[in-house]
Amino acid sequence: MQADEVLQLFNNYGKYPRIIYFLLCFVILRGVFSVFSIMYIAPTTSHTCKSDRWNSSSASVVTSDCSVFVYNGTDNVTYECMDWSYDKSPEESIIAQWNLVCNQDYIIHLSTAIYMVGNLFGCLILMPFADKFGRKLILNFLLSIQLILNFVLIFSNSIITFTILRFFIGAANITIALLAYCMLSEVLPSTRRTLRVIGASSFWSLGIMSLALFGALISDWKILQIVLSLPNLVVIFLCWHLPESISWLFTHKKFGKIMEIFKCAAKWDKKNLPCDFNLETLQHSQNHDLLLNDIKVKNDFPSNSTLNKSQDSSYEQKSYQSKNSIKDSQEQPAESTENPCAKPGNSNKNITENDTWQCTELMTLNIKSLFSTPRMLGYTLIMFYISTINSLSYFGIILSTPSLPGNLSWNLFWTAICEIFAYIVTMLIANKLGCRYPMSAMMLIAGFSNLIAYVLITFYTFQTPLIYIFTILCTMVGRFGMSGSYSILYLLFTELFPTAIRNQAMGFASFFENLGGIFAPIILLTTKDIPFVILIIFGVLNVIGAILVLLLPETHLKALPESVEQIEGWSEKPFYQIFCCRTVKNATEKQFTQGEIS
Repeated sequence: MQADEVLQLFNNYGKYPRIIYFLLCFVILRGVFSVFSIMYIAPTTSHTCKSDRWNSSSASVVTSDCSVFVYNGTDNVTYECMDWSYDKSPEESIIAQWNLVCNQDYIIHLSTAIYMVGNLFGCLILMPFADKFGRKLILNFLLSIQLILNFVLIFSNSIITFTILRFFIGAANITIALLAYCMLSEVLPSTRRTLRVIGASSFWSLGIMSLALFGALISDWKILQIVLSLPNLVVIFLCWHLPESISWLFTHKKFGKIMEIFKCAAKWDKKNLPCDFNLETLQHSQNHDLLLNDIKVKNDFPSNSTLNKSQDSSYEQKSYQSKNSIKDSQEQPAESTENPCAKPGNSNKNITENDTWQCTELMTLNIKSLFSTPRMLGYTLIMFYISTINSLSYFGIILSTPSLPGNLSWNLFWTAICEIFAYIVTMLIANKLGCRYPMSAMMLIAGFSNLIAYVLITFYTFQTPLIYIFTILCTMVGRFGMSGSYSILYLLFTELFPTAIRNQAMGFASFFENLGGIFAPIILLTTKDIPFVILIIFGVLNVIGAILVLLLPETHLKALPESVEQIEGWSEKPFYQIFCCRTVKNATEKQFTQGEIS
């Protein structure tokens, strides 16, 4: 029994896995509030200078947004504004509360960028703890920390305090979101993972719709912050009853806890566990996985055609039978049971035609494994690149929503509807074609539509209804493309990185993802002076990303990898055939699948 088969058996108990799934989806939903609440806490605020200090009978005073023009009959003097009147009260906006206008208007964008820097901190510093101490413990700890910080935020008395608190909220929030996606993937078997992980992204859109509703109903930003913090309190209570990731427990040989989870699932469904499912079965599964990861072909076969290419079921079955024959031929079975990599003596002669098999020592995976081979290095760098571009485009679109004509809440609501539609389309296509081709197509759609939308936003004033409608339409199409691409991104994170270092690897990939999030508000701030930067970033870079995605291996219907060699074994085509749809099997795999090697 393989780890993926254990997950398949677990998901046969319908109620308990569904409860876990929807609970983790709710964790994803509440993460929206911390990211995008800034649009309601610091909304676009109209302001004019107060002219009380210059009013006199002998002077003519004209005010603008940031200056006062005083004419005393002979001279025209310009003064910088010292005080402003706003169309919103200080309770409705921190911009009005702390006078973040004119030469201080960049501070809000800077605060958003620092929030994204907090995301970087969380990805690099906090995520590795989940690989060491478990997903559940770190998830519950960070949910509690974020709840406290959210309530402390309402007592901020300056933009500096506000920004520092948002930094740590961002660090916790991104780690919680990544853990939720990771746990979702690790509780689902390969046959159900694509639909359900992409489907979970729709809860992110539901969170955006909820934010639009709360933002429209609550004008006081402090009350809004309290309301948006309450879901964390509910999630903390529920997540204490959430089981640990089965894949993590399996990798760390905590078979007793896996049995407890299965007993709980059976109790919820009022069923009994299978008679042949016990601790011995799980331990045998672990030893089998170690053999699959550690026995390698030497000399006679290419390095990328190792036993870790055993995702093909027929090949995996024959490999397993071959290993059983090795164990049967050993004179000291106890040694083989304790150490799957123990040298089997003369039994090596039964493995290949040329007696070239050897068993290596079990290697401890670490983050350096992502860069250990040229092919894996290429995969890792591609993931870093498309993470950056996806985040840059996505946050560039959504953070520019307040600048669009019309009501902020309605614009946010309709973009969320567009996202849900994108998730449904992507989910159905990816379930048939895999991840690479849908993601490439979505990035192309996003690139071209964003380019057109930002041209219209930059160079037109929306005086005609046609331009207005066309701009909103292009923005929605761009949102459609980026949402579809983003929904596949987290699935690729979990399916392209080995279990033992999955959270560390996701943290590194999310580091580059959040670099895009940092640059998004900065670019929005500079668009007025350098509009063509948007064309380059949202156009050309998305097209490049769409091409690079096709170089990644297809992970569809494959079990979660346990080693780098297993991931490299998924590349069934030479580089020059990478863009072809036809599957090419190499000679070594054909030999194994046809039973030519006993």
